[in-house]
Amino acid sequence: SFMDGDKSVKLYIDKKIFVSTTTKEEEEDDDKKGEIYKNNDDNVLSNKKNDDTTNTNDDEENNSSTNNKAPPSSSSYYLEEHEIDLQFTSDSLSLRIPTRDKCLLFSKLAGTITDVKFKLKDEYLLIILKKETPGEPWKSMT
Repeated sequence: SFMDGDKSVKLYIDKKIFVSTTTKEEEEDDDKKGEIYKNNDDNVLSNKKNDDTTNTNDDEENNSSTNNKAPPSSSSYYLEEHEIDLQFTSDSLSLRIPTRDKCLLFSKLAGTITDVKFKLKDEYLLIILKKETPGEPWKSMT
């Protein structure tokens, strides 16, 4: 959503559209697991066969705790300032997050701008576009 002000336009973007629902630790764990599988395919297969035949109460407790995992909180939608690449011209805006393969492009804005800044909040990204002509109303972004 956006908010038109006298001197600037504020664009609010939900961070969920830019990031995954996993935490950094979960992604690192997944990366490590992938490396193990790539390097030790034979061992993984033989260990899997052994795991299938042995089932203790501890295994059942571990399985039930992972199946009842709570959905991620908003704090798990992490995004860091150094990941954000914000560029603009007087009538266009480009927001890129290369680490996530995401981009948002406005090739023709509703008015002209002189500066762009952003603020990273817990649940959203705030982009502030400074209008070239204060008081000029924007009915939309484009």
